[in-house]
Parts: sequence; structure tokens; C-alpha cells
Amino acid sequence: VYITDGVIFYGHGGIEIGKYSGLASNVKIYSGEHTFKDASIPIMMQGGVHKKVIIGEDVHVYASAIVLGGVTIGNGAVIGAGAVVTKDIPSYSIAVGLPAKVIGKRDKSRSRKSA
Repeated sequence: VYITDGVIFYGHGGIEIGKYSGLASNVKIYSGEHTFKDASIPIMMQGGVHKKVIIGEDVHVYASAIVLGGVTIGNGAVIGAGAVVTKDIPSYSIAVGLPAKVIGKRDKSRSRKSA
């Protein structure tokens, strides 16, 4: 796993990162968030919801992307710079945007020799 400068983990719900994955500068991973539905109670006193984040093997998350709690990013996926991942991303998908949407798939049919 390769983690560059400025990466922040808010890991209250657990974070799992598979081998050969990389997190670029300023990526943020949130596996928990505050509960805020009851306006009669200060947000900081309402507790939180904790949901594990799973990042598969050979996943690359580019600069300033945000991954929210409860998300699984499948093996071989690529998350574009600045994306906000709010839902699961299938293996070998390329996802970009706010919220992140799958815009393509990586070609896993090619062997190392032909790459």
C-alpha cells in the first residue's frame, strides 16, 4: 500500500486497504459521521454512525478524493481526483465526479506481455 502526504483517515468504523493500492495526496477516508437529525440536541452530543470502508487490491485513489463510510471499492478500481465516493464502486471500474459515477472499465484481458 502506498500512501502519500496529506492523506487523512477518520477510522472510527474501520478501514481496510488491499495490497498494491495507492492513495494520492489529500485523500480523505471517513468511516464514521455525526448523527444530526435531532435539532434539540447539539450535533456533537448525538453520537455517530460508524461504517467500515473497504478498498480492494490494486485500487488507485487520486488526489483530493473523498471516500465515505460504508463504501466498498472493488479490486483494480480507479477513483479520479476530487471524486466523492458515496456508493460502492465495482471492481476494475473508473469512477469520477461528485458524487462519483462509473465512466468506464479497465481492460483486464491484456496480459503483462502485451501491455
